Amino acid sequence: MCTPYYSVNFTFKPPYPQNYCSITETKQNNWLTNNFHNIQWEDGNNEYSKLNELIRTFKLQDAMYYAKGLEKCAVLSDLFIVEFNNLDDLNCPKFCTLWGENEHTCLSFTCSSFPNKPKHLVHCAENKASLFYDWSELYLSTAH
Repeated sequence: MCTPYYSVNFTFKPPYPQNYCSITETKQNNWLTNNFHNIQWEDGNNEYSKLNELIRTFKLQDAMYYAKGLEKCAVLSDLFIVEFNNLDDLNCPKFCTLWGENEHTCLSFTCSSFPNKPKHLVHCAENKASLFYDWSELYLSTAH
């Protein structure tokens, strides 16, 4: 049986001013902003120095943690000092497959961190997390 879903979202300020970036990095950042996620370099409301404090605050004991992909699981496991289970090991579909099956729901999704983000930009971590959660809740409730 699944435990209740808790979604906690944090946006972090950039690690340094954009003028510290090379011309190539600035071009890449601008392309991502304009074509991928619409998040400006300066967006964010938490300092990176607060990351460990926030993780300790929201880490739940005896909880099962999931992420999609080996690299994400490894990074998150190191940050939280708990094991993250890979949704790929449960044969979780790729995001684009889940998006295709839920396009109407996804297009009506409003990101709590960036509510003014254009709806056609599907690369929203919160939207992806919501779809993966919905899939895993269904999978885990029928697997036992």
